[in-house]
Amino acid sequence: MRVDIGTKIIEYQINYSRRKTMSITVKPDGTIRVAAPKGTAAKTVQDWVASKSKWIAAKMAEVEMANRQIAERSFQSGEEFLYLGRPMRLELFNDPQQTRTMVRGREGTIQVTGPDCSPAAVKAALETWYRWAAGRYIGARVQNYQIQVGRKPGRITIREQKTRWGSCSARGNLNFNWRIMMAPPEIIDYLVVHELCHLVHLNHSPVFWNLVGSIMPDYQVRKEWLGKNGHQLRS
Repeated sequence: MRVDIGTKIIEYQINYSRRKTMSITVKPDGTIRVAAPKGTAAKTVQDWVASKSKWIAAKMAEVEMANRQIAERSFQSGEEFLYLGRPMRLELFNDPQQTRTMVRGREGTIQVTGPDCSPAAVKAALETWYRWAAGRYIGARVQNYQIQVGRKPGRITIREQKTRWGSCSARGNLNFNWRIMMAPPEIIDYLVVHELCHLVHLNHSPVFWNLVGSIMPDYQVRKEWLGKNGHQLRS
């Protein structure tokens, strides 16, 4: 489907499900998805989406700016990266005698030491470090909340996911986007609880959200924060 948002005509996908209201999501890659109740006429959806054109245009501008900032990353000393919601200053130390690059977080800094401090090498080292940190941190949070949910997951995998922060497979395996380690701890906890609850209800039905709310009463605030600020975590 297509809609005119004033500056241009954009395409969007419609996903029908057993829900009562419509919603719009602008993904980090710029794609737009509309969720609508089953049986809703395409014209009704189109008119509703058109009424949200200003919001869509503003959200797409945010995504474009975030993607531009990512592309402009220099991966040089002094640049800031988020870790558990806190800005951390990057410090590079070239050491030709080291056989591999080492990364550690210390006193508000992320220190990278190694024989190659080129932007490509530093970027790769940082991603490896974030993945390692996510495995340890998220694994511990899953153990903490699985007791309340009453279900234990199969595997926990840290992945590069373009449009998702987390997912749960039909086999009970949980996947998390390593970039979520840039978010504050309370947001990571929300994501962990969200995916663990999918072990009980593999959908987004009212009973699913009731389960999430029974464990995390303020989940809606955390969910909205991630929806509003998630683009800042894709550095």
